[in-house]
Amino acid sequence: MSNVRDAVLSALQSGGTDVLKDVDRFRGLVIKQLDDKSKERRALEIGCDDQFLEALAGAGGKDEFSAAAKASAAYLSDSYVMDPEVATYVSYEIAGAIAEFLGIDAPCAGRRKVRTAKKGSFGAPGIIALVLSLCLLAAGFYATHLNPIFGCTLFPSSGKLADISCEWYGIRNSAGQELTVIFLRNDGEDTIKMSSADNHALKASVMPSLATGDEGLMVLQGLGGMTYVQGRQIPATKESLESTPTRQVTWRYATNNNGSKKILITNPTDKIIRLYANSVMLTSRGATAKVCVIEGLDYLNPGTTEIDVVNSLRPITPNTGGMVPGDDTDLYLNGVKAPLDSGD
Repeated sequence: MSNVRDAVLSALQSGGTDVLKDVDRFRGLVIKQLDDKSKERRALEIGCDDQFLEALAGAGGKDEFSAAAKASAAYLSDSYVMDPEVATYVSYEIAGAIAEFLGIDAPCAGRRKVRTAKKGSFGAPGIIALVLSLCLLAAGFYATHLNPIFGCTLFPSSGKLADISCEWYGIRNSAGQELTVIFLRNDGEDTIKMSSADNHALKASVMPSLATGDEGLMVLQGLGGMTYVQGRQIPATKESLESTPTRQVTWRYATNNNGSKKILITNPTDKIIRLYANSVMLTSRGATAKVCVIEGLDYLNPGTTEIDVVNSLRPITPNTGGMVPGDDTDLYLNGVKAPLDSGD
């Protein structure tokens, strides 16, 4: 692992403890000393915010540093769905470096102690059983929120990458493949080209360019949440992006004569739009996420292309049985949400 402790000590020697009051300066001083591709650097780039640093900066003794490190590690794991091992390492190394700089015994990560209730400290056995049942239920709900036990995490986690708002779900399909489905929205004024570090993107997926107000979709391999998401500003304007043929595409859904649903995608331009594998996806999200790829679609001719849903949808997530296009579904083309056309 990268030497986070030395990087933090160097930052403290450079700016003193006042650097802990400026999270942007602290983060910048530390990450520039870490390997560009290290998990620790990515963890700090994403998760080192005011709430993460506040507890560590306010500690004043070994026990306080231990508690702060434990709380900060839990914050990274819960809020950013970060690998607990990386979250714990980073938090305890920062706490240890601050403690060392202040001349305090450094805390170390230890196993959690399981508290056992003393005999006779509770009331009737029925109350104990009820409390245990509620605890197990809460633990199961929490575990399902963080891990795709039944194929998809329960409710999305959320975060920000600069001006990009992100909500993501962890997916484990029937083949055991682990994926992260991330829904994006550009709340800023600049156009951002999204990408993933270390080729974590789903094979053949096109990473979206998002102008102001655009909504996007990324499907990454693994359960890293935002860990491997990157974005860089590009000079394209919203107007220039909207003038491209793919951004003028709209879609709607209708019913076939046999009662099944069909998708109608309209290319209003006079140009043929070439499509890549995994470039057209139908999604639905709520407590869980459902994602399907529309297969057999290599290009869009000018005019309207009709797609038979039954024979064209290939599930990415395992919980897409019976998924049909409707008001609660969205179509993404090259990772950008296409407008829904009400039609005639």
